Amino acid sequence: PQLGCPRRASPQLAPRAGSTALGPVQPPPSVFLFFYFILFTFCDHSYFI
Repeated sequence: PQLGCPRRASPQLAPRAGSTALGPVQPPPSVFLFFYFILFTFCDHSYFI
């Protein structure tokens, strides 16, 4: 039963690991960039108004 638990988590982590292998720094920057873009746009809009 214990082996089944980790085995189940392995597959879930497998897809995640593949995404990280493609670009471990890609996902974080993507989210950060999006957040920064929204913040920058909001700030710019607020400043513009």
